[in-house]
Amino acid sequence: MKDPFINIIERNHARTGYAYDRWSLSVFASVMELATAIGAVLILIGLVLGEGLISFVGESVLLVSLLALGLAAIYPIYLVSVRRSHFDNRFVYTLLKLSPLLSAGLSISEAIRHAYEVEDDAVIKRELELIIKDMSNGIDPVTALKRSVERVPSHAYRDSMNILIEGSMLTPRIGELLLERSNSMLADKLTKLNRVASDLGILFEVYTLAVMLFPLLLIVLSMSFSILGNIAIGPVPINTAGLLFLMTIFYVPLASAVFYMIFDMYESTL
Repeated sequence: MKDPFINIIERNHARTGYAYDRWSLSVFASVMELATAIGAVLILIGLVLGEGLISFVGESVLLVSLLALGLAAIYPIYLVSVRRSHFDNRFVYTLLKLSPLLSAGLSISEAIRHAYEVEDDAVIKRELELIIKDMSNGIDPVTALKRSVERVPSHAYRDSMNILIEGSMLTPRIGELLLERSNSMLADKLTKLNRVASDLGILFEVYTLAVMLFPLLLIVLSMSFSILGNIAIGPVPINTAGLLFLMTIFYVPLASAVFYMIFDMYESTL
């Protein structure tokens, strides 16, 4: 019976588009699971014998092994998420390249080869390469596209490829079908961009208030009320100099990092 942990990783890895060494994965999982068991045993031994050092070693081994297993399980999920965002946000431009090629009378395989040559997105280009590789191995274009749909974790990609697959069996006007699909996706993308632009405008206002104006306001108030004496939080005196120190060393860098992550999250959706 296969290890359930390996099953989880393999299921997620199948949708990343990247190859991996199954033997190395199996060895890694077995070693980490053994280390987890050893760590748990050491903790019990330390508790029974009253030896804090043994318990500490067991806790360290258990924590490190669980962390390694967790990262091994989460990393493929991260790759799938990145792969999905590429297809959801940028595959519409690939469709705009495919539709005129198909309308000009090229076959599906020829159109995909031409689209592969001019594709800018590395993730999408790799998937087109896999489709071409399947077709070069003797698989017909429709089957190659179906296999690609199973690999890519994107609804936008799946719906578009299903139109191409089903349309190729019903009508020679596949290019027009893909053009209509790309126009619909562009309209949705434009609506999304308008919403993102509105959200970013509000976020910039919040950023200006929270990171720039708020520290200045606190410092001005501190100077105004300095005649009342100094207030301290722990070892740091909350006078003008202490407040300036806290704002400069802790508050502004942390708040800026938080807003940077928020802005980066929005940028990844464009």
